[in-house]
Amino acid sequence: MPNGYNGKILHVDLSSMKMRVEEPDELFYRTYLGGGGIASYYLLKNLKPGIDPYSPDNVLVFASNVISGVPIAGMTRYTVAAKSPLTGGFGEAEAGGFWGPELKSAGFDAVVITGKAAKPSYLWIHDGKVELRSADKVWGLETGPAQEKIPQILALVKDGDFEAAWRVLIEDNPFPGVLGRVCYNPCETVCNRGEYDEAVGIRNVERFLGDYAASHGLRPTHLTEEKKLTKVAVIGCGGIASANDALEFILAGASAVQVGTATFTDPRASLDILEGIKRFMQVEGIKRISEIIGAAI
Repeated sequence: MPNGYNGKILHVDLSSMKMRVEEPDELFYRTYLGGGGIASYYLLKNLKPGIDPYSPDNVLVFASNVISGVPIAGMTRYTVAAKSPLTGGFGEAEAGGFWGPELKSAGFDAVVITGKAAKPSYLWIHDGKVELRSADKVWGLETGPAQEKIPQILALVKDGDFEAAWRVLIEDNPFPGVLGRVCYNPCETVCNRGEYDEAVGIRNVERFLGDYAASHGLRPTHLTEEKKLTKVAVIGCGGIASANDALEFILAGASAVQVGTATFTDPRASLDILEGIKRFMQVEGIKRISEIIGAAI
């Protein structure tokens, strides 16, 4: 960022879930500088006359400015602009905080968003890497709760309220004792704390809370009995059995379940899977396989 800009504008088409990077020349930046200038340029260039501001035809622009991120107090501003649903004209808002400088540090001067996603999604940007990810787990939450679940869990752990932390965790992760052992922890590689000392080992926290719940006999309370009335286990050998008989069915030598697909080719694989299921049930304190199926439905 030698002259106050990266020279890259990120374009995101939510309808096609495709992205591209534009690299304007220096004249572009000298002409529009950033913020409202860049936002106005892309709105005038891309908006069709008479479009509905609430339609996918609208264009949403996030743009930092030429001095955003400079290590001087107050140099954090950025602009968000689109066709206003209130006036039908140019709608612009400005904000401070970390977002503008973080966008610049991630390698982009602005983000231009068009279209409409088929399902809840969010845009992930990290050091030039860009992904559109599923937002199912935070859909419907306000901005605070959406970004504060992990801090909330860590705060409860710090206070020693492990049961409360576990109950918050299992709202999205029903098997922390298992996932805390097998997760390859992608979030730790992008944790902001890693820039100062070490990333938060959230996988270790999840494993600890799962083991704590198992050793103290904690059970979920957010699952109602109505949700447990239907229990179906797909064995994958040509039939469907009730969940109450599923474990016995596996023990009888029928095919075992492996990530939703039965293992027909190697009997040893079925035995390995069976041992894994048995260990899982012991760790989680589950006596019957119906408890697993019932908790998931």
